[in-house]
Amino acid sequence: AIGSVSAGGWLPRRAAVDAKDDIRNGARGVVMAARWLVLAVAAWRGAPQEDNGDVLAYFGPAHRVIEQCSQASQATRRKGSGTCITVTEDGAIVHGRDLHDEPGSGKQMLMDMMLRGVIGELKARGDWRERRVSFLMVYSASGPVRDESFPVLGFGKRDPGSQPGLLVPNPFFVTPRWWTDRAATSLERSAERPWSSRSPRALFRGACGPGAHARFRLLRMLDPEGRLDVGFTNVDGYPALADCVRDLASANDGSPADVERILADRLRPHVPQTNFSFYRYLLHMPGSATGSYSRNLQYLWTHGAVVLIWRHSAAEWYYRHLQDGVHYVAVDETSLYDTLRRLDADPNLQAALRAGSRHFATDHLSGRALVDRWRSVFAVLYKRQAPPAPGLSNASACTCDTHLPSTRHFPPCNKCEITRKRGRTIDKFVGLVPKTRRAAPPPRPMLPGPVRRRPRHLPRRA
Repeated sequence: AIGSVSAGGWLPRRAAVDAKDDIRNGARGVVMAARWLVLAVAAWRGAPQEDNGDVLAYFGPAHRVIEQCSQASQATRRKGSGTCITVTEDGAIVHGRDLHDEPGSGKQMLMDMMLRGVIGELKARGDWRERRVSFLMVYSASGPVRDESFPVLGFGKRDPGSQPGLLVPNPFFVTPRWWTDRAATSLERSAERPWSSRSPRALFRGACGPGAHARFRLLRMLDPEGRLDVGFTNVDGYPALADCVRDLASANDGSPADVERILADRLRPHVPQTNFSFYRYLLHMPGSATGSYSRNLQYLWTHGAVVLIWRHSAAEWYYRHLQDGVHYVAVDETSLYDTLRRLDADPNLQAALRAGSRHFATDHLSGRALVDRWRSVFAVLYKRQAPPAPGLSNASACTCDTHLPSTRHFPPCNKCEITRKRGRTIDKFVGLVPKTRRAAPPPRPMLPGPVRRRPRHLPRRA
């Protein structure tokens, strides 16, 4: 749970050394870019394997046989409860049901991309086994709600203490290689943006939705010192953003003045992630749909900023490695302003937290870490899952691997074109760059002296 670890934790020695280097060499952007790029590559090639002991705990005693997933058992379940995924002996991916006209269809195809990338890496590492395995994948943000006799996997849990299932990387990591390249580019870009020129405000952008209670409490905060660059960019689950804000106000003892202030001043344009490193502080909030995990957090660690996380109980697979006061600082509406003041007054703490977030990205959120997580799941299934029934005869199944021998008789999934997206098209699809909404320009740089000229590489404000 975010915020459950006390602040002021132990900082690894190498992070402290790097923090001092950042202060001493802050203006040498190109050198730091190369250094951080090397760190990202090292995280892929040479980082130790992740500690995935929770995987063994989930699957239970070593003598227990694990059943294959049964799509038929899901016929009476509500939509969104999950679909079986079967990975065949030759590495083909078969989805037990096509979600083409349901919420989660995009995630289903992104998960197809993720598994395809993971299988490719496992084959390259010699860790692939020609065994058919299967599991139930739950695509809802709030996570699994029912245990089964076969493996149940999900991306996040809104109430991890009471929910079943095993957590795996969410599909917005896309593929291990895509994620590695994206992280390296982000680290390189952030090194070119000195701390002294960054905006001292805390940045947050996100949607308004039925579960955005924490986001409402943030946006209704008064901001007498101009420290918060926060706002709703769009709405999910309501016909209009105003309807969403009014519903959240009703559920959170909000006043008409709160609603008016948010609608007047806290509806903001999207900020491209390429501009996150113009800010010193990046604020993560729980999700808008159900108040569970938000994929936004995985993108915050590589911008050379201090990461602030709003206290909440939701969990993803990597949260157990996070340490408050080392990798991030936990905040809420009662502590956010005081935390910003404390950070402003302590350059050493700023630098230490920046180093901590960078090392968290390279140690626990690298492409290799994604592969290791899946490898640990597959390793158990290879050894202990029951033999599958001959053939794959589920009439509702689909695949994007129709070219492989084991799946030629399956129809293609309705949205297989998503799995073929590359470059900027996949960046748009996962929300890294705006699709049609107007994007906010970078904040004005912090420059010393009475004359504040804009650097040539920053566009003027619209």
